[in-house]
Amino acid sequence: TFYRHYADLYDLLDTIVDECFQELFLEPVANAEKDGDFLELGYSYILRVCEVAERKKELYRQLLFGRTNTKLEERMIESTIQLYLSAHEQSSYVPSEEAVLHYRFLAYGIVGLWMSWLKDDCKIPKELVASTAVNQMTAFFQKMNERFWTKERRDAEGTQNE
Repeated sequence: TFYRHYADLYDLLDTIVDECFQELFLEPVANAEKDGDFLELGYSYILRVCEVAERKKELYRQLLFGRTNTKLEERMIESTIQLYLSAHEQSSYVPSEEAVLHYRFLAYGIVGLWMSWLKDDCKIPKELVASTAVNQMTAFFQKMNERFWTKERRDAEGTQNE
């Protein structure tokens, strides 16, 4: 009956990864308050990801650190980058190439922090993981606002005044 549902073991693995990605990333994002503070939402989201992963840590550790490349890490990073870009687009300003690189750097750092926590058997309190990530996001977005968004706004306002 296995082959009635799946083409092979890799098809089953892809299905498991899809379900885990849905549980870890898509459901919390879809259920998040849309008009809350971005950093508060980030904290509650990261905390939620930690809680889900902690309950099923052996599964997630196998998917992320096992012998088979499941692409779960890659999907989480790319989706995190898309979240940052969508928040940026809500401000009506297109991010520069350099800003996108900064978003990518931050996404890798946050997902890497979470993966490190998971690999270390979730020993550090998940609240500390979430607050550390949010502290990094806070510093990052302050710098982004000073360096990129302010420049983009000045450039856009200069274009509109001409």
